[in-house]
Amino acid sequence: MNKNRGITIISLIVTVIVLIILTGVAIVSLKGENQLFGKASTATEKTQEQVAKEKLENFLLNMKLEKQTNPDYTEDFFINELTSNGMAITEDKVYVNDWLFVIDQEMLQIKTSMGKVKLNEAIKVASNKTISHDFTTAMLQVDISYEGEIAEIEIQGQKEEVPVKQEGKYVLQKEVKQNANYSVFVKDKENGYQMQTISITELTDNMEIRTAEDLKTFRNKVNEGRNFKGKKVTLVNDINLNEGKYTKNQDGSVSFQANAESWEPIQKEFCGTFSGNGKTIYGLYCNNEATNLDLVDQGIFTKVTNQGRIENLKVKEGLIYAGSYTGVISARLIDSTLFGCYTDVSIKYKNETDKRHGCAIAGLCRYSE
Repeated sequence: MNKNRGITIISLIVTVIVLIILTGVAIVSLKGENQLFGKASTATEKTQEQVAKEKLENFLLNMKLEKQTNPDYTEDFFINELTSNGMAITEDKVYVNDWLFVIDQEMLQIKTSMGKVKLNEAIKVASNKTISHDFTTAMLQVDISYEGEIAEIEIQGQKEEVPVKQEGKYVLQKEVKQNANYSVFVKDKENGYQMQTISITELTDNMEIRTAEDLKTFRNKVNEGRNFKGKKVTLVNDINLNEGKYTKNQDGSVSFQANAESWEPIQKEFCGTFSGNGKTIYGLYCNNEATNLDLVDQGIFTKVTNQGRIENLKVKEGLIYAGSYTGVISARLIDSTLFGCYTDVSIKYKNETDKRHGCAIAGLCRYSE
C-alpha cells in the first residue's frame, strides 16, 4: 500500500516536470515563430521598397535620355510622364506604391527614401506669407490642424522643429530669402502624411534687361521699394527709349518730337549692381514739365546708395531738362561707385526760372559723397 502511494507521487512529480518542459518548449517555439514572422514582414517591406525604388530609378533614367534628346522636354512633360506611370509628385517628393522618395529634378536622381507612408486626409495644412517692406525676405506661416500627434515637419526638404500644439493647431514660421515653390511635408506618428506647396515670387531677384519695357519694369520695382541690395541687374541689349521719336542734329544734339516719352527717374534708392555690360541706352528724354516733376532730381537714377554700383553703361542721343540735381546716370551717388560709364546726353535748363532756382547739373553724376 505505501509502496504504491510512493510510486504514484513520483509519477505525479515526473508528469509535472514533463509538462513544465513542454510548456517552455512551446513558449520558445512561439517566440521563435514570432521572430520569424517579424523578419519575414521586414523582408517583405524591404522588397516592396526596392521594387518602388527601381521603378522610380528606371523612370528617371528614361527622363535623362528625354532631356538630352527631346527638344520638347519641359518640367510639365516630366510631370505628365511621371503621373501617367502611376506615380505622384509634389515639388521634389515622389510617391510610388506607398513609398515616398526625395528626388533631384535637375540631376534626375533619387536623393533619399522617406519610408512607407500613406496620405492622411485628416491632416489639414493651411499657409500664408508676408513679404518684407524691402522685398528681400518672406515669412512663411504654416498652420497644421490635426487631432492626433504630428511627428515630423519638413519645408523644402529641411526638417523643422515641431512646435507645441495649441488649441488643436501646430503653427510654424520660417523666413526665406529666395523665390521658389516651397514644399511643406507633414507626417504623423503612424506615418500618415500631408503635403502642400507655398509659392514665393515677390522677392527681389537678379534681373536681365532686354527691352525698353524691361527697363521701365525695373524702374517700377525700385520705386515700389525694392533696393536690389546684393542683386545684379544686367543690360543684355542696346535699347532705345524713344525710337523714331527724335532726330539727330548736325552739332550732335537731338531734338525730340512732341510724342516722345519722358523718362520718369528711378526715385527710390538703388543699392545693387547695375551692369551696362558695354551696351547703350539711346533716346533718354527727361522733360520735367511733361512729367510734372518740376525741379526734382533728374537722371536715370536719382540716388545710388549703400555700396551700389553702376558699371560699363553708355547713354547716348538724349536730352535732360535740369532738375534740382541732375546727372545722366545718377543725380546723387552716396557711398557707391560709377565705373566705366560714358554719356553724350545734353543737359539744359528748361527756362530762366529753373536757372534762377539754382539747378545743379553735371555729366554722369552731379553729387557724390
